[in-house]
Amino acid sequence: ENKKFFYENYNCDLKKLAVIKFLPFLCLLKKQSFLKKQLVKFENYLLYPAQYWEHKNHKFLIDFFDEYKFDNSINKIMLVCTGHDKGCLNKLQNIIKVKNLNNIKLLGFVSDEELISLYNNAMGVIFPSLIGSHSFPLYEAFYFQKPVFYNEKILSNELKKYVYLIDVSSKKSLYKKILNFLEDDKKKNQITLNAKKKFDEIFDEKKIIDNLKYLIT
Repeated sequence: ENKKFFYENYNCDLKKLAVIKFLPFLCLLKKQSFLKKQLVKFENYLLYPAQYWEHKNHKFLIDFFDEYKFDNSINKIMLVCTGHDKGCLNKLQNIIKVKNLNNIKLLGFVSDEELISLYNNAMGVIFPSLIGSHSFPLYEAFYFQKPVFYNEKILSNELKKYVYLIDVSSKKSLYKKILNFLEDDKKKNQITLNAKKKFDEIFDEKKIIDNLKYLIT
């Protein structure tokens, strides 16, 4: 898909194009295998690691948790977000305060060790962003073998079968997918297993080296 985009928009020679995907930094840290212990104390939560930009669409998640706050399946789940403030954090915090949503935690920047711990202990990762056909949080979730909820309108077709696709124009869509996620452990385990295999395929060291050789020869 990336090669097709460059070919169609920049009139590039397809023979001169190669796609090289490098591992997310968190997946390279040797310490991560020792961080099963929770460094940040939350339980039963969905993780959204993204900077607080408008297009990251945190508001959709806040509205979702507000709409279903009296639902017994949803009110037991927390939402934990991390990232740098890019101009939206204060507004989001005010909305949460007005709606009195105690199960949403908007953290600022966290260390690599804390983020790895948050991945390891999360029930899943959610990504309602309006931009991003793939992302570091997606690949990190694959690596840490966590189920992913991802905006179906932007995700690369190659990756759609490895996640729970959600329609970010419909809170009911997310509600149905979370219920399915909570009730079907067999499907959940199969999705995460397949996603980890896909991760290993994408970031295969030999494939990366071969593509680099192709570019320089």
